[in-house]
Amino acid sequence: MKAQLSKALLGFLIVLIIVSGAVGYLAGSQPAVTVTSTIITTATKTVTSLVTYKETLTSTETIATPVTNRETMTLTTTVTTPITYTETKASVTTKTITTSLTYTTTVTETVSPTPPKDTFILTSWNTTVFHDISCLYITFKTKATVTLKIIGPDGARKDTKVVSPDEGGAYLYMAGFGETPSAGTYKLVVSTLFGTVFEKNITLNGYSLEVKSSRVGKSWSDILQGTIKSVELGVLNSGDMPTYLKEIRISIAGKEETAYAADWLVVGEVDITTPLYITGIPPGKHEMKIVLVNDKGNVLDIATVEVTFP
Repeated sequence: MKAQLSKALLGFLIVLIIVSGAVGYLAGSQPAVTVTSTIITTATKTVTSLVTYKETLTSTETIATPVTNRETMTLTTTVTTPITYTETKASVTTKTITTSLTYTTTVTETVSPTPPKDTFILTSWNTTVFHDISCLYITFKTKATVTLKIIGPDGARKDTKVVSPDEGGAYLYMAGFGETPSAGTYKLVVSTLFGTVFEKNITLNGYSLEVKSSRVGKSWSDILQGTIKSVELGVLNSGDMPTYLKEIRISIAGKEETAYAADWLVVGEVDITTPLYITGIPPGKHEMKIVLVNDKGNVLDIATVEVTFP
């Protein structure tokens, strides 16, 4: 029995030795163990701003973790760290500000003195001819030096004159040299340095001509027969404006002649003498036709005169 117990104990020891060796072998040859652990870390990041929001960031890092087993071993551990932080970002705010501005403006106004109403008084006016130019002649009384302007029916200024208190009349031209003025309304404007002191509209109807009398200068010759040498006319202008006579057209016994005149037919009666030369008029009574034409080509009047030769 002792022999059996000894065998059994020996066998147990052998098994124990084998197991211990196996354990030692296993311990010495066991590969590295991977351990995964989770660490929660909270971080806060603050930035001066007006708008705040939160983000959760996840970072992965590798740390060394000591592990105690049969022998001291160092294992590599992968740690996933969620990091929660608060961040404040800047924002831009636009603000509209309405302001009111009050200011004072100083305006200096120069007021000219108003001249008396009786500074200028028109006493009379009439149309006439001065320096071979048709004009409006006015008489007046003035207490100051004034400017006279005459404006025609077409709105154009025809003439300007400056007169002083010691003057009592002025000629204001209505048209050009040797030119018949237009009928219509003319405006007389009188002013001083302080403005207009007088205005008057003067309406003119134009000229109206009529041959009132005539006399023919003539002669007789048996060789040349009858000859017209001149014509004298008495003409009445019953209108209110002068006109410029430019032509006198004569016709007698089939013969025609034009005498170029240069006479103003002013308002009232005017005598005109025109030299002519028409010869070869046979003996007997003849009717002589006289046509007056002005500078604008308008026929002013037509007259007939009986002429007898010899």
